[in-house]
Amino acid sequence: SRQTFYRQDNLFVFTSYKPDEEFVQKIFLEPLDSDVIFGLGTIAGVEMESRSMNIDGALAVFTPEKSPRRLAYTVHSIFREPVVKGDLEEYLQLPSGIEKIGSLSKDVARGSNSDADRAFKIESHLKNNYKYSLTTTATPRGMSPVEFFLFSSKTGYCEHYATSMVLMLRSLGIPSRVVTGFIGGEINKYGNYAIVRQSDAHAGVEAASEGKWKRFDPTPPAPIPVIPSTISLYIDSLRMKWHRYIVNFSSSDQRRIIDLISMPFLKIPDMPQI
Repeated sequence: SRQTFYRQDNLFVFTSYKPDEEFVQKIFLEPLDSDVIFGLGTIAGVEMESRSMNIDGALAVFTPEKSPRRLAYTVHSIFREPVVKGDLEEYLQLPSGIEKIGSLSKDVARGSNSDADRAFKIESHLKNNYKYSLTTTATPRGMSPVEFFLFSSKTGYCEHYATSMVLMLRSLGIPSRVVTGFIGGEINKYGNYAIVRQSDAHAGVEAASEGKWKRFDPTPPAPIPVIPSTISLYIDSLRMKWHRYIVNFSSSDQRRIIDLISMPFLKIPDMPQI
């Protein structure tokens, strides 16, 4: 279920925070077949031209509907681990027939004294004993894709690793969930901003431990991507400036300029008479 929020002076506030703990990002989001709003850490507030916004129990933020155009918005983030709330039964659900995965989980986590330690051991096991690849072998008929990945191919991409870790954690009674978004990106030195591409899409894991949702990334490092040419980065910076200062000149930008030029002039003190 999603909770609806309305703007307060051009800002949607989802959770209280102190000004000195926020990290602000200006984001230009290309059209996606999604109503999700992206930002770093935990999104505490959003400045955006919208009548309302929604947030779900996992603290994901959504627009009222999908947009066919580029979105420009500002995110106010905080870097606190989300507090575990509500019923966690849905984060313990398991399919039938994963006894073999459960046995592997117990073997990997043997000797652990806490849920956090068990999660770290499983993360390390997947990261150090499997290979990353976007090219995978088809799963044999009648076999679970996760079981085939864990015990046979041992090669896969982030969804294989995240799903495997969640099933292994749940088999140990640790509430967990797959989380998706983007990770990494590239700094464009010509425009001093970060470019996050579709190739940076990623899946990870959040596990409930010590009253917080702690994040884990069991995926091994991917091969080094092709570095864009200097000319392509320069062209991208020109494109960004066009969208930033021409296409997406928002009402908040206008208000900032009005506030700036309407500042009262400093009064010049009377000169002493000679």
